[in-house]
Amino acid sequence: MSTRFSAAPLVALAFVFCSPASAEVVMTPAFAGARFEVTPVEGSIWRVDGPVTERHLNPMGDSFGDGVPSHAVSSGALLVAWGRPAMGHVQAAVVPAGGARWHATQAITAPGVFGQPRVLAREDGWLVVLNQAAGSPEVVMAGITREGRATAPTPLRGGLLVEVVAVGDMVHAITLDPVNLTTGRYGLDATSFRPNYSIPEIPIPIIDGRSVDLHEFNAPILPLPPIEQAPRPGLTSRSSSRRLPPVVRTEALLSPDIRVHSGTDGDRETYAVVTWWVDAYSILFVELTEDGAQLPPERVSSLMPNDPYLVQEAVRAVRDR
Repeated sequence: MSTRFSAAPLVALAFVFCSPASAEVVMTPAFAGARFEVTPVEGSIWRVDGPVTERHLNPMGDSFGDGVPSHAVSSGALLVAWGRPAMGHVQAAVVPAGGARWHATQAITAPGVFGQPRVLAREDGWLVVLNQAAGSPEVVMAGITREGRATAPTPLRGGLLVEVVAVGDMVHAITLDPVNLTTGRYGLDATSFRPNYSIPEIPIPIIDGRSVDLHEFNAPILPLPPIEQAPRPGLTSRSSSRRLPPVVRTEALLSPDIRVHSGTDGDRETYAVVTWWVDAYSILFVELTEDGAQLPPERVSSLMPNDPYLVQEAVRAVRDR
């Protein structure tokens, strides 16, 4: 994968699929300027397909076994972060607002880092949330300041990171905790917290940090990344979100397919909702707000197995409040 950037505010995301072995993800500004491109090359994440220029990021990443990058824009400055398991840390690079070159930041110490880190923009820089497993898997966070200096990691909780989303100044980390690996029992949790100021080398203080249990699954699952469900039959009309009587499950559920959906609905504040399948006919969902996860989970169901509209119904139920 070649990763390139030339600087400018980034406001839109376009997907252009060229072939099964080559694709392009382009973030296009509203006016002429730079763009951030991720062009996968078959069998590679970071390899540059052509001459290496100063716009390419980490062209030797494959030789280090580097993971998939994540990014976020803060006041026009772009930060990209990725795991480097061979060295036990998270690497990051930034392009300042109006700049045209990558600048390496201080690395985040993360023994046993795995998976794709998540990056959130903050007023004082960026928040990076990641998985590491020096022993048991745990989720930690660290900050990177606008000057490119990293804070010491702050442990959040044990388990596997699914997704991170911010609503106002509240950050929600959705995780899976392997309750019993022998039986494949997992707990789905939401850890909500307000990260305070970032000081280099010092763990970020947490305000109002708390974790709540959302659900427990009794079957083995692979949360990173979620397994896609079997193709769901297409419908000509949207299914009803009314509560339906219990039905006998006739199709196996391949995965809970845990998702976090967020956005801004008109003049409303940012909304966020986490959804997961509990059987082939039902989805549970929880709204994530500035006050934390709103329990108990709510349910939407359909008479049709693997109804493709159930997720839309869950998100709509939150947006219409």
